[in-house]
Amino acid sequence: MAQNTLEGSEWELEAIGGKAVTAEKKPTFTFTPERVNAFYSCNRGGGTYTVKGTAIKFGALMSTKMACGEAQDRLETEFSLALSKALRYSLGSDGTTLRILGGGKSLTFKRMSK
Repeated sequence: MAQNTLEGSEWELEAIGGKAVTAEKKPTFTFTPERVNAFYSCNRGGGTYTVKGTAIKFGALMSTKMACGEAQDRLETEFSLALSKALRYSLGSDGTTLRILGGGKSLTFKRMSK
């Protein structure tokens, strides 16, 4: 079985569709062997994911449902929708940037750990 290069890494969302995320608390992702744990900027959640080569697919992502304010709710919805349509990913040459692509929008993350 090929090694999952995302396993054990933690990422902070920097941009959605090329537009910088300016929220005080940015969404983050932590990849474990078969799950992803997420902080959406107010709510927390996670779910399953699979990686095959550069293809990535997220299973149903669950989330708490706290009312977070209009701007945070909008960010969380846009982030979740983009993830649900993810098709592939790429890592920057230095390993500090992750791009997830699919559904017409890209998500750009910066590495927080490993």
